[in-house]
This record gives sequence, structure tokens and C-alpha cells, in this order.
Amino acid sequence: MRSHRRNFLMSGGLATLGVSLLRANGSASLSGTGKRPKNIVYMVSDGMSAGAIALAEIASQADRRRPTNWATLLRDPSVARGMFDQASLSSSVTDSAAASSSWGSGSRVRNGAINTLPDGTALVPLAKLAKEKGLGVGLVTTTSIWDATPAGFASSVPKRSQYEDIVKQYLNRVDVLMGGGRDAFLAEKRADKQDLVAAYRDSGYRIANTKQETGVVKPGDRLLALYGSGSLPYTIDHVRNQADAIQIPALAEMASAALTALSTQPKGFLLQIEGARIDHTAHANDAAALIQEQLAFDEALGVALRFAQQRGDTLVVICTDHGNANPGLNSMGGASGSSDQCLARAMKATASFTEIAKRLGNRADYTMDAAKASDARAVAERLVTNTFKETHGIDLSPAHARAIASAAAGEKGISLNAQQDTLVGVTGQVLANYLGIGFVGTSHTADYATSTAFGPGSEHFEGLLRNTDVFQKLTMLMDTPYHNASADERMSARSTRVADTEPRQWAV
Repeated sequence: MRSHRRNFLMSGGLATLGVSLLRANGSASLSGTGKRPKNIVYMVSDGMSAGAIALAEIASQADRRRPTNWATLLRDPSVARGMFDQASLSSSVTDSAAASSSWGSGSRVRNGAINTLPDGTALVPLAKLAKEKGLGVGLVTTTSIWDATPAGFASSVPKRSQYEDIVKQYLNRVDVLMGGGRDAFLAEKRADKQDLVAAYRDSGYRIANTKQETGVVKPGDRLLALYGSGSLPYTIDHVRNQADAIQIPALAEMASAALTALSTQPKGFLLQIEGARIDHTAHANDAAALIQEQLAFDEALGVALRFAQQRGDTLVVICTDHGNANPGLNSMGGASGSSDQCLARAMKATASFTEIAKRLGNRADYTMDAAKASDARAVAERLVTNTFKETHGIDLSPAHARAIASAAAGEKGISLNAQQDTLVGVTGQVLANYLGIGFVGTSHTADYATSTAFGPGSEHFEGLLRNTDVFQKLTMLMDTPYHNASADERMSARSTRVADTEPRQWAV
């Protein structure tokens, strides 16, 4: 386990070391300069509650004997620190579509919409303005490339589920596209039967489907890289699956390829990099997988950090779009041991809840064993016990094994928290007794979103900002001032609340 992580995360130490060396030599500064940046890298740790930064830092210090890049930046007094009020037009608790749209258009929209007002008005997205100014544009994500966060920077549709329209709007508006979601481009999968892969190829894009094909990207390339039909694998699973590790790049590798492709844009570029599966692990209450996703995002941050330090003309903004489930390391004692010992167990885990659920859902195992046993429930509980011993190295109590087995069988009423009365919710609550990490639910929260910025223009991201302020600041820094329409104040969050429409991609 440790050797896998060492290979995968090795570059982060170089990035942290780079901070110290550059300061010592006086050859670069992370502080704002009052100048306009040539390039903007906007990094989104999607669905990240503030506690995730602390979890990743504690885990990195204990397991890798070095700090994370994000925590290193936060310790630097010259780096801008802020928070975003991410409320949507329809709720104090935003979804990713409305959150990214607020940055991408400067207007609050209802949850579920992409840069479109309730009356159907389509707003001009940030990427369109950047292209009109002559800048290169890139979108990188660990989920489908048409998903809400990348879409909020580059498209305008009434519903985030209109992915076929979203990827058509990307064509010739976005120069570098990297992520999952290949089916949205395939003629046999699209309702209109258009071959979008061919359309991109005909427009001069290099097409890549593997890590090897991505590795040959050169400066100036336009790129459409699609690594599967849906989200990329969770990091905790990715580093152990030899086939996936060979075929699918890590987020840091994707970030490096995107920066290489965009690096020679004569007027600069706007690049969004999203660690999307942090959100998914939080929805799933999967503490061990969440920490690995946050560390993988931090490695991508290290790539952006080195790029910015070497050039001195690049603004990097690091943030989240909303909190999710608010994970935190609790004070632990008694039979479970100390908090640090509990966290160490999380770092030794070898599978996500998604992979575990596949094992628990294998009814053939139940049936085969039940034929030899008088109590099928006992068989299920034994399967649960063995699975978590193998993947997390913990010995579940009989009561805890029974609770997970019952949830796996679809029983309800196991948890008093209705949100967590599911397999993932119950599993997260059970493991909190062994890993020390608890969650408040399985959905988004209204917390202010943490942000950090460095490089030219970073001073504009200090303090508490309204999410729509980000668009105004980015367009000002790109020298593309623009004002989109906004909904009437009567459509404020407190008068027109609607249900959160974040799709349940995390369900297993």
C-alpha cells in the first residue's frame, strides 16, 4: 500500500520543496503584484468541506512525513486567503451546477441550471469571453467532462443533464478537454446520432483515450482526452488496479498535460482543474477514499504551483464550490485508541465503498454459503466482517457487522439520521468508531467555501466574497469586462427554495 502511494504522490514533495527553494533564492514570489496575470489556473476541490484540508494535512504528515501543498500555501503570509458565499438562487445550499455558474457568468441561478436564468435567459459563460479575447481555454476533471463544474465555465443550458448540448458548445470554445463522459461524444450513444469525436478531430483536436496517448501531448496541441464513459476511478482503487493505473492518468498527470498544451498560447489561457471525486466520497461518507482524493488533488496543485513559480505570470486560485457532509476527525479513546491511531487505519484502507459494495452485493456468495449454513443472516454478517478485515484491517463488532449487513440487504431504520439510512451512510457511521472520522450527513452544506490564491492578481481574492464576485474579478483580470443579466431580487434564495438537484452519482 505505502509503495503505491509513494510512487503516485512522489511529485508533491518536490512541489513543497520548490516553495522553500524559490523563497530562499528570491527568484519568485507567490504574493499579488498588482499586475494582470497572463494565465489563470482555477482549481476546484469539488464538494470539499474545510475539514478535508485538515484531514489530508494530518494524514500527509503522518504517512508521508511532509506537509501538503495547500497547507504550505496557507502558512505563507503572502498568499491570499478568502471564503466564498456559495448560495444559489434557489437555496442557501448550492449544487455544483449553480455554484460553477455563479463563477462562470456572475449570476446566481437555480440549482440544476447551467448559466441559465429561470425565465430561460442564456448567460454568456466565461470561456466564451476568454476565447473572444484570444485566450486558450482548458477543462480538466476526474468525472465526466460535461458534468456541472466544468460545464459552468463553458456552456449555457437550462438543465445540467443536457450533456449532449454541453459538449457541442465546448467545440472550438474549449481547447483542452480531459476527463470521463465519452458516451456523450459517440454517435451510437447520442440522440441526434452526431459523431462528436469526429467533429472534434476535424476541428484539429488531438484525440486521446489512454495515459500513453495523453503523454505525447505537445505545446500548442488542442486535446480531447476521454478516459471512459463516466467518472474516473477513485484514487484508492486506481493505484491498486494495474490495468487502470496503466490506462488512466492521475489528476496530477492530467494537469501537467493540460498545462503543457496551453503553455504556448500567445495571449495566455484560462484553465479549470477539478478534483470531482472528493465530492463523491463525501456523499458516500467514505473517509479513507476521501483522504486519498484530497491528496491526489493536492498533487495536481503541486503541478500548478511549479508551473506558476517557473513563469511568474500565472494566477492560481484554489477553492471548493460547496461543503459536503462536513467530515472531521473526532477525539477518540477507549477501545478504539487515539485519534491519530484511528486515522492511521484510514490510511491503510485498500478499497472504496464502491468496490466494497460490489463484494457485499454478490448474492452468489450469500447463496452458496447459505446452502451450507442454517442462518443466511449469519453468512451475510460473516461476509461483511471478512470484507472490512481485508480492506480496512479492522475487526468489526458483531453489532456493527449486523448493521452493515442489514443496510446491504436494503433494510431501513438502522440509522436515526434519515440521510445516512443507506448502505454508505450506515457504513460511514460504523467506521467512524474505528477510523475516528465522522460525517453530519450525505449531502451538501451551506458552509462558506474555502479559497486560496497566489500569483499576480491574487490580492483580489482576499476576504469573504459573494460567489458572483469571482466572475467579475476573473473577467477584469482577463481584460474582458462583461455584465450578464441577473434574476430579480424577488427570486432570492429565501423566497423560492427548491430541492437540491445534485445527481446521486455516489450511490452504490
